Amino acid sequence: MERGDRSAPAAVLTGGAVYYNGVLYQGVSSDEFSLASNTSYDCCTFRGSLVAIDAATGAQRWKSYTLPDQGPGGDVFSGASVWGTTPSIDPATNTVYVGTGQNYSIPQSAVQCLPTWNAKDSIVAMDLTTGAIKWNTGPPRFDEWNFACLPGFPPNNCPNPGPDHDTGDGTHLFNLPGPNGTTRRAVGAGQKSGEFWMLDAVTGAIIWSASVGPGSTQGGIQWGTATDGQRVFFTSSNAGNISYQLPNGQTIDYSSFGALDAATGQILWQVPEPRGGRSIGPVTYANGVVYVGSMNNWMYALNATNGQVLWQFQGLGSSNAGPAIVGGKLYWGNGYSRGGTASTRFYSFRVPTQSPSPSPSPSPSPSPSPSPSPSPSPSPSPSPSPSPSPSPSPSPSPSPSPSPSPSPSPSPSPSPSPSPSPSPSPSPSPSSACTASYRVISQWPSGFQGEVTVRAGNAPISAWTVRWAFANGQAITQIWSGTATTSGSNVTVRNVAHNGSVPRTGTTVFGFLASWNNATNVVPTSVTCTSP
Repeated sequence: MERGDRSAPAAVLTGGAVYYNGVLYQGVSSDEFSLASNTSYDCCTFRGSLVAIDAATGAQRWKSYTLPDQGPGGDVFSGASVWGTTPSIDPATNTVYVGTGQNYSIPQSAVQCLPTWNAKDSIVAMDLTTGAIKWNTGPPRFDEWNFACLPGFPPNNCPNPGPDHDTGDGTHLFNLPGPNGTTRRAVGAGQKSGEFWMLDAVTGAIIWSASVGPGSTQGGIQWGTATDGQRVFFTSSNAGNISYQLPNGQTIDYSSFGALDAATGQILWQVPEPRGGRSIGPVTYANGVVYVGSMNNWMYALNATNGQVLWQFQGLGSSNAGPAIVGGKLYWGNGYSRGGTASTRFYSFRVPTQSPSPSPSPSPSPSPSPSPSPSPSPSPSPSPSPSPSPSPSPSPSPSPSPSPSPSPSPSPSPSPSPSPSPSPSPSPSPSSACTASYRVISQWPSGFQGEVTVRAGNAPISAWTVRWAFANGQAITQIWSGTATTSGSNVTVRNVAHNGSVPRTGTTVFGFLASWNNATNVVPTSVTCTSP
């Protein structure tokens, strides 16, 4: 990709490429949205794109932008990156489909009237040969968002914060029933708004949409869904812990798993995360089983017919990776530390070759045999993995190197934080039930971002409480992955549902935004952790 023009400042590749007929198709994203938190940065100019690369020579065949270089009158729109989606290709119509993210910035003159070519938060159809855009879902929803839109950051680069409702899910192609016995080609994808959209693949017309849970900047449907062609399997993240009702009448304020009828959008089943935790990663489907992980360190196998838990396994770290299934084995990375528990484990499990019975049964187990590897886990593999081989290998490989999934997952989190401060606060002795270390991630006039890592001692813990005292009038304005209470300068933070359980020597993290007096942002001298 080019460097030096306005199309590629801080460009990154966070989504998976797809290969077809000698060509690699790769989406392009940018870290510019996080640079916007710096008040001296002139935000923003990046434009998302899809690039077609000759697989044999590396030559660029075409590059298609999701936004024009500038609008009428010189207006500059930015963003609409292709960050979390693996392209899907329909040879019959010579079309490639991708999903896009929000605008990083828009001209103030366009806030009330967005142009139709502003292909943000969209499903976009492009000509496979030329890259020309055939259609996009685009407006009408306003969505300008970058890192400066977070509470506590200077608003210079975010005058009108939007909801940050990207379409980060990889697109899926379907053959749906049409009128008079015909078949209708369709394309669908999930959105961080909590909606799944099914569109006519030729025209982009909406066939149906379904809301499966509350939306937010972290989902909604944040990463990949999976499908068997008849059903769409999803995770509703509900990162904002908003109360919502499941089809069975149960009200929850955490994550859920479910399935939609691909033809109608009807929710076939939806079940709560079994331990009240948060699940933001992609889903994998094979042989009548849905595999999904959670930030509370658990991995689950669900009956694809009714959501019943068939098997569960507690890893040593948070699971935000979609497992890959190859040769009758399931490979699963573990240890996503942003808002979760760090770990460097990689697991291999045998996969059952027969679909489970659709009728409820008393928790049958596929009898997985985990084989943790001491090497760090690779970047998570996303979206629906192919159906496993019906002839599984007799024993797990001690050093698995799975073939990549056709729909690989993006590297976790499109919203990286600024560089961390090198000076963590002192922690209590590791002989205690838990310890905590405090650091400043970044700071600016009147505000800063902090992070605290909680580490369990030589035994697992089920809950934790961290305490410290600010020395110079600092005050927390927002917190995530924890609940805070204050009394004067004293701060007490307790775990939330998804990160209270920490395995032996494992870690979890919470973060916060805070104000300060712009004089001295002193790191607390004593940060303590206790566990009941």
